[in-house]
Amino acid sequence: MKVEMNKFKVFYKENGRTVGEFDLINYNNITIQYNFYPNYVHFICVYFEGEKKELFEKWLSKEKSLYEKFIINYFKEIDKINDIPSFKGKLIQEIKYGETLSNESYHFHIQYEQLPNEINFSFFPGDNEFLLSYQIPMPINSSGELALPEYIDKYLIEETIKRMWNPFRRKTTFWLPLLHVLR
Repeated sequence: MKVEMNKFKVFYKENGRTVGEFDLINYNNITIQYNFYPNYVHFICVYFEGEKKELFEKWLSKEKSLYEKFIINYFKEIDKINDIPSFKGKLIQEIKYGETLSNESYHFHIQYEQLPNEINFSFFPGDNEFLLSYQIPMPINSSGELALPEYIDKYLIEETIKRMWNPFRRKTTFWLPLLHVLR
């Protein structure tokens, strides 16, 4: 047996729980929701009755442990980034949108030597927010497809994010408006 997902999505993290969903290819693309806790996954059926509920129960009894292991390993891949002591890489692209402080956003695509896929930083100075997305290099099905990039800033510790951004802080075209970001 192999993990066979059509998509894998993370919605949010709160109170030590991560919530998301995926679709099962071999079970008529039914949607399964999950709650991930460190080293434990709880699966939720979104169907109340009928064939899709029966498919969920069939899948749960046969393949639950395989998918639980996949999800635990998926989040361990994110955790591994926190263990990287320093980051080196190349700034691939930088883009600015908006004309005023209230609607400006800055987007940076960086390929780190330590990671197989690029990281995307997005800064929104008017809202004092940023996002960091990354495509976890784990195939979600036998075709070798990867899940879409996920926002992982909520999973990384603040010091890790600073270590990632610091080598590029003054190398960007837009360094001045972002001078005090992630300090």
